[in-house]
Amino acid sequence: MTSSPLRDLLAKLDSTDAARALREGWYVTPPRGLGGEALARHIDVDPTAKLLLLGAIGTGKTTALLVARDALSTDDSVIQYIDAPLYDDLERPRPGLLLRLAGLTTLRRRQSQGPLNAVERGAAELIHTGLSPDDDAELVDPALMDAARGLPTAGVRDLEAAVGHLGANLHGWSSRRRVLLVDGVDLTDEGASLDALIDDLGALRRLGFGVCIAGSVGWRYTLSPELLARFDRLIAWPPPAPEVDANDRDFLREVLMRRVGASAFAPALLDQIVLSSGGVMRDLLDIARRGVFEALLEECPALAPEHVLRAVAELGRERQLALDTAALNVARRFLEQDDVMVRGDRIADLLRRAVLLPVDANQQRFRVHPALAPLLRAREAA
Repeated sequence: MTSSPLRDLLAKLDSTDAARALREGWYVTPPRGLGGEALARHIDVDPTAKLLLLGAIGTGKTTALLVARDALSTDDSVIQYIDAPLYDDLERPRPGLLLRLAGLTTLRRRQSQGPLNAVERGAAELIHTGLSPDDDAELVDPALMDAARGLPTAGVRDLEAAVGHLGANLHGWSSRRRVLLVDGVDLTDEGASLDALIDDLGALRRLGFGVCIAGSVGWRYTLSPELLARFDRLIAWPPPAPEVDANDRDFLREVLMRRVGASAFAPALLDQIVLSSGGVMRDLLDIARRGVFEALLEECPALAPEHVLRAVAELGRERQLALDTAALNVARRFLEQDDVMVRGDRIADLLRRAVLLPVDANQQRFRVHPALAPLLRAREAA
């Protein structure tokens, strides 16, 4: 199969892997002081803070965590990015997961300084109890995991003691900045995982760990004020709003051009893709990818507006098919009015899926994703 300019574009658009985007130099700093640089400043001011970073799936939370990790990592810092679903089943998470992740982070540093003594090995085995790791869970020690399978699952108090013991034998550990950047919690039912993690927060502070948990934007409307108050700061970033903000449009254009080249798409096509994405980063790349794929299917030499239109319609149909009738009815209420008084679980799920998008930074007003809005209007007219 021969190469072509469109095939080369497809290869660049086919990955939403945040780590690859950073390696390739595709990252663009978001406007209005948002993004990983801003998150890094939050952590730098108070390294032991408990932060909750909220946003819809595909809006750049993983990228922000990785940018913050790279910005903060120094010889006297331990900034550990962790994809939580690799370590436990977050549909049924066990209390103590954050402490286990802090323990695995501490253990890796301890092992780099030499073999464990018998007491340390016992603490390390205890930290491995209760985990259900994936093969890609790089912090897990396979031998210790095997030894832990026959042990009872440790509770929060015992885990805190085990992590503290490992850290006490690490030279300079008490003076190091230690932060967990926990990702993937938003992929489960609203708030279910967070409830099981909350009890770890006090223990992490006593151990000198900071933590930033990336979660669903819908948690603002489903979690109790008492639970949210357990965090030092709530960071809820709305996605860019290209329909109303010129700076956001420029930012999203730059995201695409950084990845595919400044001359790959005509300016009018860039704007078509940007406006259709609703400001959701994953959808921006997905629409461009689907459009290029449509052009390749037709053996066209370049992307055309009709290819983008079909890509947007396909994305909208997929999002529509994922919703039940009740959810579609709620979404339709936001077509003509952005301040509909719908809260709780119904709106939380629509926000998590990026069916509804916040209009402003206060996230009390919402708009329907532009790929879905035409389909809802057509359904309503029928």
